[in-house]
Amino acid sequence: MKELKEFESSLTNVSKEETIRKVFANALDKGIAIAAYSLPDSKKVTIIAGKITEKPPLLEAAEPGFILSPFFNEQSPVSFIAADVEITLSENNIESKGKATLKALLLKDTPLVLPEIPEVDYSKPGNYQEIVLKAVEEIRKGVLKKVVVARKKRAAATKPIEVIFLSLVNAYPSAFTALIFHPNFGIWIGASPELLIHLNKEKIFKTIALAGTIKAPATGNVNNTSWSQKEIEEQALVSKYIVNCFKKLRLREYEEEGPKSILSGNLIHLKTTYNINTQASNFPFLASQMLQLIHPTSAVGGMPREEALRFITENEHLERVLFAGFWGPVNINQEINLYVNIRCARLFNNFALLFAGAGITEASDPEKEFFETEIKMEAIASKL
Repeated sequence: MKELKEFESSLTNVSKEETIRKVFANALDKGIAIAAYSLPDSKKVTIIAGKITEKPPLLEAAEPGFILSPFFNEQSPVSFIAADVEITLSENNIESKGKATLKALLLKDTPLVLPEIPEVDYSKPGNYQEIVLKAVEEIRKGVLKKVVVARKKRAAATKPIEVIFLSLVNAYPSAFTALIFHPNFGIWIGASPELLIHLNKEKIFKTIALAGTIKAPATGNVNNTSWSQKEIEEQALVSKYIVNCFKKLRLREYEEEGPKSILSGNLIHLKTTYNINTQASNFPFLASQMLQLIHPTSAVGGMPREEALRFITENEHLERVLFAGFWGPVNINQEINLYVNIRCARLFNNFALLFAGAGITEASDPEKEFFETEIKMEAIASKL
């Protein structure tokens, strides 16, 4: 009880930045998995820290926690951070709950030391464009309909991680923003507009098809957005993929809304939303069933799924790790909120590795696809 009171008093009159810095510094020092996140259209930041376990068999029945999945979860398993400690940071208040012993471990003033980055050149436009050309050839042969080709590059990161994280929260209020440390994956940060799985207290399930990317005008106005056939086709393929997942479950009752043009930071995307009442449709475990079917979506992999993943493995020569995987809180406040981890970076000491991909179709131009990855990376790079 004494440790609990000490922890509570240590957070009194402490800013969000100081709280995030302190708990992350101690988590890194002691190898404790930790995640800070902010849900879309929320001014709150939640921090979860605790033991690492395997993915629960059913999300709907899981204990509260935070889930992390790589893009290829066959190679590295899905990881679950139990909410042994939960801290909520709002505008003028800090609340915490959980195990006093773990809270005590997050108390001390410990220097925040990030790992060093290997000296490797990660930005080679020519190589990326060659892979795009090969992808277009495979599509024209009929092997693929679409494939997402990704790349990464190194960028300077001079700001403290807590400042970077909170600047993303403020800059992209409609995105899911997260900062995590995991002993197996390192430190990652991201601001994603792409919802994968949502289940609210009323048992309403939601997922989206998000694809098509163009740079937003300075005004941020999406009303007069003009889409090319390439972007329309790309978004339609993602929508078809989700509907096919419903068909595999023999789920026929769903609401479809869109596609609509939506603003996400410096970009505009096409989005279609799907809503299902899991109680009325008698699908009480739909979140778990859809997660098993849907990841990786065609928005980050391609179609047909197996052929697209094979092309990525054989040609991309890129360890995506958590990029294009999924992450988010499970059963925190009786909700599940999982997002595809796009617009993200892995953080090191004074540097970051930025990740981005582009959906390749028959109409793709290699130079334009490279430029698309550049403007996607800028969403994170501009805050480093």
